[in-house]
Amino acid sequence: MLQPNILLDQSPSHCIKDVAVNWHGTKMAVCSNNCVIIWSMNNQQKWIKEDVGIELDKLKTVQKVSWAHPEFGQIIAVSTVNEISIWEFAATDCGGQWCNRTSPPLSEPRHLLIRDISFSPSYFGEVKLFQYDDFKNEWVAGDYVTKSPNSQIHDVAFAPNPGRSFHTLAIAGAELEIIDFKVTDHFKVKRVNQDRNKVDPEQNRVEVWKLSWSSLGTTLCATGDDGLIRLWKNNNRWECTRTIKFNGMAV
Repeated sequence: MLQPNILLDQSPSHCIKDVAVNWHGTKMAVCSNNCVIIWSMNNQQKWIKEDVGIELDKLKTVQKVSWAHPEFGQIIAVSTVNEISIWEFAATDCGGQWCNRTSPPLSEPRHLLIRDISFSPSYFGEVKLFQYDDFKNEWVAGDYVTKSPNSQIHDVAFAPNPGRSFHTLAIAGAELEIIDFKVTDHFKVKRVNQDRNKVDPEQNRVEVWKLSWSSLGTTLCATGDDGLIRLWKNNNRWECTRTIKFNGMAV
C-alpha cells in the first residue's frame, strides 16, 4: 500500500518551499531552508530519506527544485531568489554524492527575483544508425536517420527486405514516420522515395507506441494512444487501410 503521509521533519525551523518528484515517481526532492532533501521509495512503497542531499550556503534559501529527464542521469536544478545551480548525482563505491555541475549565468542577478524553474519536458528524439565492423569487431556509430526536436521516440522497426536496394524504417513517436534510405560508402544516410513515403496526415493524428511489419514488409501494424491498432499500406503514400479495436473487431 502506498504511504499516504510522510513526516519530513519535526523541527519547527524547517520550512518546505517546494517538492518535486522525478520522472518515474521513485524519488522526491524537498526544499527546506538551505537544503534539498532526497527521499526514495522502497519496495514496500514507503518513502525513505536518503543519507546524501544537496546543501547550499547557510545564508541562502532554496525556493524551487526541478528534475531533468532520466536519460541525462540524476540531475536537479535548484534555485534561490536570484541564483540557479545544476546538480548531478555521482555514484561512488561508498554510495555517491551530489555535485554542483554548473550555475547558469544570469544578467544582473541582484535585480532578479526567480519565481520558478523547469527543465524542458521534451528532448531530441533521435534515431541513429549503428553498423557492425567486422575488422574492428565492434559496433560503429554512423549517421542520424532522423531527428525529432519535439517528439519522444517510442519504437523503431526495419521492414523485411526481400531484394530491395534500400532500407525501410518505421518510427513511432508523436506521429508515424516511415523512411526509405540507403547507406553510402562513408556510412551516411541518403533518403530515397521521399514523395512515396508521406503518411496521410488526416489519419496520422495519434501518438504511436509500437510497430510491427508483415513478412514481406508491405503492411505495417501500429498501436496508438487511443487504444486502436492500425494497418498501413503504401499506395503512392502510406494510408490506414483498417483499424482494429483491442477486442479484435474491425472498425
